[in-house]
Amino acid sequence: GFIRGTKRVVADEWFFKAHFYQDPVVPGSLGLESFLQLLKFVAVDRWGHTPGARWEAVAMNRRHEWTYRGQVIPRDHLVSVEAVITEVDE
Repeated sequence: GFIRGTKRVVADEWFFKAHFYQDPVVPGSLGLESFLQLLKFVAVDRWGHTPGARWEAVAMNRRHEWTYRGQVIPRDHLVSVEAVITEVDE
């Protein structure tokens, strides 16, 4: 499967002031969090969601990879995150 999420970049978001002194960028950890949120969306769509459900790390002890394609800076307008799902373990 394939999923894409997008977010408008807002120049005065908190992390631009906090991440890298005089070189504001979106932290890589937020990029990874965006990726994980996409996978959670897919999981809820596939298996549903119950109140009190707890999400844990995805693909423990399984091979996975992600690629960053440049920095997101305050003057950018939109950031996109894509996930390619190659396997589902029921």
